Amino acid sequence: MIEHESLVHQDTVQGYFMDTYHNLTYKGVMGLKRITEHCRNAEFVAKIEYDVFMNFFKIFESLKFIQEVKKYIACNRLDANTKPIQRGINKDVHKDEFKRLNIYLYTSCSGFAVFMSNDLMPMLYKAALISLFFWVSDFYLFVILPAKIQGVVHYTIRENMSINYQRTYNCFLKYRNKCQLLVGLTNTGEDFLCVNIDKVIDCFALKSED
Repeated sequence: MIEHESLVHQDTVQGYFMDTYHNLTYKGVMGLKRITEHCRNAEFVAKIEYDVFMNFFKIFESLKFIQEVKKYIACNRLDANTKPIQRGINKDVHKDEFKRLNIYLYTSCSGFAVFMSNDLMPMLYKAALISLFFWVSDFYLFVILPAKIQGVVHYTIRENMSINYQRTYNCFLKYRNKCQLLVGLTNTGEDFLCVNIDKVIDCFALKSED
C-alpha cells in the first residue's frame, strides 16, 4: 500500500527506523531533510498533528506578520521555566535525562501545530546533524535545534488555537469559515473528527456557492 501510494502520488517519505512514539524525532529530522532538499520555494512550513483541524481560510490572515519576518517559529509558545518535565516511564522523560531539573529552562512550543519560516529548514537540518538525539520530538525540533541558530524568534499564536475539541467544533459549526481559530484539536476517540470535518467542509462548500 505504501509503495503504491508513493508510485502514484510521489508524496511519501520513508525512513529506516521503527515507527514508534520514541522515534518521532527521527520523523521530524527526516522532514527537515526533505524540505531542505526539495521544497525551497515554499513560503512557510507547517507541522500539524493528525488530530488537528486547520482552517485554511485563516492561514494568511492569522499569520500575516510572517510574510515580513525571517527565522520565526509560530506556535502555542511556552515560555522558559514554565513547562514541567514529566518524569517516569513510557512517554515520560527518564530520570537520567535533564538531571536535577524539574522544568524546561528554554522557550518551547506545544507541538500539535507549529508554523516555521522556510529559511530555517536548512539551518535546523544542519543543526540536527551535530546535535545529540533526544526522543521528545517537540523539544528537540523547536528548542534544541533553534538554540544552535542565532536570531530565531518564537511567536505565540495562542489566541488563534484551541486545545479543547468541543470549542473547536462549536466555533466552526456556529461561525463556519468566519471562525477565528486557525487550528483546533479534535476528538478522534468517538468518530468526532469525521463528523467535525464533514460538517465544516459542508459549511465551507455552501459558503463558496453563495
